[in-house]
Amino acid sequence: MRVEVYRNLHNGKYSIRALEGPNRGLVVAHADEVWLDLPEFKVSQAGRERVLRQRKKYVHAVVRGTLANWSGRETNPYKHGPLPVGDHSDCMGMVHHEQDAENMQREGFDFTYNPYKFASFVLKDHCEAIGSGLCAVMSNHLGCRVLDPCSRNKYA
Repeated sequence: MRVEVYRNLHNGKYSIRALEGPNRGLVVAHADEVWLDLPEFKVSQAGRERVLRQRKKYVHAVVRGTLANWSGRETNPYKHGPLPVGDHSDCMGMVHHEQDAENMQREGFDFTYNPYKFASFVLKDHCEAIGSGLCAVMSNHLGCRVLDPCSRNKYA
């Protein structure tokens, strides 16, 4: 399932919004951890300018990708059905579990977004803009990390 994920400042979790199916455009879960395959890092420049102008936070930056795994609470599972969860193989044959968490810690790069400092998502250590990657995790435990980041989407 294609989704977009953003940090929810009200509850400290990551909101998962469906990009396809009958719940397209709706938040279907609030998660402590989200794994996405083939993530794309998107920032609405108009939204960023609004944040800079009004000095208030609005949702304008998201990470889009294929939902591979997550942990948290669904908003209405009876309405949209169960979301993928647990150790399972995704469309690329990857399995997300403890071993992948160790791999992400070892080989992944921390990423961040701050509308007051950057116009896009950036790698924390290099302040280098990123547009996509192979896999990303946004976690209250692991932080935000991406495998094989690149400035343009070479996986499309």
